[in-house]
Amino acid sequence: MLDYKKALKQCIKCGACMSVCPVYQATRMETDVARGKLAVLQEVASGKLGLTSSVSEILSRCLSCGACAEICANNVQSDILIQYGRQQDFLKHKPALSQSLLKTVTPENLSRNVMIQGGALLEKLLCKQIPESRGLHMRFPLSCFTQRSIIPQISMTSFLKDCQPEEKRAAGDIRVGFFVGCGTNYLFPETGRALLDILKEVGIAPFIPEEQGCCGLMAYTSGDRKRAVALAKRTIDLFFDQGLDYIITACASCFAQLKAFPKIFETEPERRQAERFSEKVMDVTSFLIDVVGYDKLGSTRQQVPKDSPIRVVYHDPCHLRIKQKVMEAPRRFLRIIPGIELVDLPAHCCGHGGTFNLSNFSLSMQILDRRMSEIEELQPDKIVTGCIGCLMQFQEGIQRIKTKKRIEVLHPLVLWKQQYL
Repeated sequence: MLDYKKALKQCIKCGACMSVCPVYQATRMETDVARGKLAVLQEVASGKLGLTSSVSEILSRCLSCGACAEICANNVQSDILIQYGRQQDFLKHKPALSQSLLKTVTPENLSRNVMIQGGALLEKLLCKQIPESRGLHMRFPLSCFTQRSIIPQISMTSFLKDCQPEEKRAAGDIRVGFFVGCGTNYLFPETGRALLDILKEVGIAPFIPEEQGCCGLMAYTSGDRKRAVALAKRTIDLFFDQGLDYIITACASCFAQLKAFPKIFETEPERRQAERFSEKVMDVTSFLIDVVGYDKLGSTRQQVPKDSPIRVVYHDPCHLRIKQKVMEAPRRFLRIIPGIELVDLPAHCCGHGGTFNLSNFSLSMQILDRRMSEIEELQPDKIVTGCIGCLMQFQEGIQRIKTKKRIEVLHPLVLWKQQYL
């Protein structure tokens, strides 16, 4: 706690974070920017202010994107400090928060919502076909159905269940593990299938343990550190002793959490094992470009004939762009896909932010609307992004702008597969 109080005092309230915080830029409220939140946490840490419901709300209004920490000249890790505050808040308010989520759901607002498009998702969640340890239970609590226009439908067969036994054994000169993640497994299994097709071309069969589960990001950002640690331990145990050179994932959010595993362990032995694990973790496009050199190899598949190039905008997920600095590899991957015109798009947040989207839906949509206006001006045929949360956010965004032009939202790997026979 002494270290925590000292770290909070490192913030000199210069306001640099105000220039990069998507939430503050939408609301212009002091408590919505990092320096404001740290000031509140200083009062809490000193005992002058309790962890009231107002403090809970202030802490919830953070996307956990890390932009504030990146720009801070005094090297204040504000995102980590805010996260610690969320953990203390979770320990105090978890029962009350759970009840408030359930109270927002009534038969009336469920039936009148446009969520019928994703009705199979609600049915399957209620039937508990998805284990409770999966992140989708936190990404889709019942209350979220009352607000969204579209809910992605869960695949009848998950990616992990659909994989053949020979597709789950590491083979080839490079031994690779594939962390699938909840979104790819249940919502966008075509992303995983496209990855297997590419890896097969280059002679790699990844190790894919069927027992793998959630990365723990949703639990961690909501303040549930205990659950996040348990999920991290499970993941590390499954992949650790397999002699893998790399562990890849197709979701930017999962990638960020896997890379951050060392930060959530308190004891040195656990932390060192987590460090050795996270050192092997790579985003899928970085692996394909920087390790495999796929942009130099090219695909052996026959191209789908096109009359004119498809206009594509690529959205940089915050979890790739800000802390991991992965920006060039996805673009290099996209540039080798035939029949597309890659259009430049400013790097801004889409407003999803995991639990932020649930607790602050209207504000999330306000940030999204700004992003959609930038995209709409470019008139793309497709929006591509490497984050499951961003994919869902942009699916919602397409519904909101009600454009006459059909704009498809998809992962770069799926776009690759579309362009080949």
